Amino acid sequence: MEAARTEHSRAVRRSGKAGLDAEYRATDMASFAADPDNASAFDVVFACNVYHLLGPIGRREFAATLSAVTRPGGLLFLSTLSPRDPEHYAKGDPVSGEERSWVSGVYLHFCTAEELTRDFAGFEILDLEERSYEEPRQGRPPHHHTSWFLEGRRR
Repeated sequence: MEAARTEHSRAVRRSGKAGLDAEYRATDMASFAADPDNASAFDVVFACNVYHLLGPIGRREFAATLSAVTRPGGLLFLSTLSPRDPEHYAKGDPVSGEERSWVSGVYLHFCTAEELTRDFAGFEILDLEERSYEEPRQGRPPHHHTSWFLEGRRR
């Protein structure tokens, strides 16, 4: 939690130095979106490594929430695990009736490009790309991941 506060403070300082009028918030999106005063509240929304933790209904609700809180013309940046992820894909117990979903201590769903394009139909997909990267871990070897990175503009 302290690291998140430090990064938040650094981001606020940097935006001020760049002359940007920016506000940074970490919030419970479901509660935030339930307030009609918050419709189209954000120019830019980042949703990193959350989508793959949600079941089918949760994913649909989350995509609708992201659309609701992003102003028309605003940007969405989303990352989520790909079926090509070597660290987690097909590990654990398969979830009955759900392709590309497993439970190994935690539920994980691995989206396809088609699924993301469908789920985020409220956004014009500007870029949808799979990328592989190393996730450092303190005192242990890094995780190797493959994730989708989606950039979309709210319709």
